[in-house]
Amino acid sequence: MNILITGGGGDLAKYVAVKLRELGHLVDAPTRQELDVASIQQVNTFFTGKRYDAVINNAGTLYSSVVAESDPILWIRDIEANLIGTYLVSREAVRANKDVHLVNVASTAAFNSYKDWTSYCAAKAGVVTLSRGMHKDGYSVTVMCPGAIETKIRNGLLIQNPNIMSVEEGAVPILKAVQEKQVDTLVFYRKNEHRIEAL
Repeated sequence: MNILITGGGGDLAKYVAVKLRELGHLVDAPTRQELDVASIQQVNTFFTGKRYDAVINNAGTLYSSVVAESDPILWIRDIEANLIGTYLVSREAVRANKDVHLVNVASTAAFNSYKDWTSYCAAKAGVVTLSRGMHKDGYSVTVMCPGAIETKIRNGLLIQNPNIMSVEEGAVPILKAVQEKQVDTLVFYRKNEHRIEAL
């Protein structure tokens, strides 16, 4: 398969890309410098002449701040990187190949609200809703909702979590979803919990 994973500079994307290549897949894993998923022009240009069998929408940011003290630029960046980026990349991917398998990485945070994660929780909830809408539009979609994973995105966070998954643990359900083409499902998982629901 020809596979795209966005956010290629991140710990999870790097690991997933390596594993998929070991399985014989052709993988593009552009960094933010190579593909800013929040830029309409960059996304459109990147997809010129490209067609993927699967796209893992993994790019994202996590800004930690209570609303009153937040920096609007950083707050809005979470919405752009997580939600708008998933929309823009998905749009180009299905325009190039209507049968592409979209694997949209949301989070268990999509179903929670934390006082200093408002932008991230709102964005990931949007990814879940976008994924359900695209499923109803007839596209092949899997939405992944992992819990905490030990990646650099957690650097500087105020919330302490005793149940953090390793990168390897966090990657396993994503790799399985791609390999087995688990379409039309929502995969909710964290340490010691895993469930799959229909979209």
